[in-house]
Amino acid sequence: MVRALCLAPRGLRRKLDQEGSSLRAILDELRQQLAEQLLRSTNMKIGELAFHLGDADTASLTRAFRRWFGMSPGQFRQTQAAPADHPSPD
Repeated sequence: MVRALCLAPRGLRRKLDQEGSSLRAILDELRQQLAEQLLRSTNMKIGELAFHLGDADTASLTRAFRRWFGMSPGQFRQTQAAPADHPSPD
């Protein structure tokens, strides 16, 4: 990645610092987006999802997910499926 940007690693860190960001923050944001997308669009088990996101186990994914969304991955999936599972009476 650094070579594609034509920057030395230190230069990239400096530029990210100037923007108020870091590689860790960018990676965390990407993991959050991917986790949300996978939970919404697949029936992937939480353990498999954790593996795809690079977590050592489901507990670390659950901690990150609670930080991102304020709920567990299972709770998130249930809230996303609720309208389809329980149509509103008309």
